[in-house]
Amino acid sequence: MKAAEAEQPAAAPAANPPQPPPRAQWEAMLQQVEAALATQPEAPALLFQRACLLAELGRIPEARNEYIKVLQREPSHLGALNNLGNLLLAAGYRSAARIAYQEAVRLHPDDPMSRTNLGNVLLTESQMQMALEKPADSSS
Repeated sequence: MKAAEAEQPAAAPAANPPQPPPRAQWEAMLQQVEAALATQPEAPALLFQRACLLAELGRIPEARNEYIKVLQREPSHLGALNNLGNLLLAAGYRSAARIAYQEAVRLHPDDPMSRTNLGNVLLTESQMQMALEKPADSSS
């Protein structure tokens, strides 16, 4: 077995240099978006990109505020409604998330992700309500 191992060719060095870690990539992309925002501070698409990048970087309060800015400029922005709902749900604000999802479904009734998000939050609320209800007395 040792002879076979010795005959194995050495692994070739990687052809591509190592990529920077994802966080560094997110930071670099955020800098690019912020540079574009300097010339177009009201652009909903750029604000949305900034919000998404902030969320990826874990800067959740800032991301939430950016999604709200997007919605102030473009109230029917589907991505902002769903992503804001996701952030709110993750932070434990279930009823606020439900409102964001309901608005997304109202404005975009054919969007499957909006319907899934709303369905998930409604299901969770229903299960929580069932858990809080007193079980029926089975001895009667």
